[in-house]
Amino acid sequence: MPATGAIARTAVAVRAGARTRVTAITHGLLLLLVVLVGAGVVSHIPLAALAGSSWSPPSG
Repeated sequence: MPATGAIARTAVAVRAGARTRVTAITHGLLLLLVVLVGAGVVSHIPLAALAGSSWSPPSG
């Protein structure tokens, strides 16, 4: 789904008034920073807790 993310990011940027490609570069750098910093924090969360937070009961 990378294409969907790129379309959504572009739509948000345009609505916010972005006019140059600097927006995409800034977003990419910010995303890289979040991944690098967040990986250390997320690695301490037990996998069972992550699995439980992503599960939702069936509707109906």
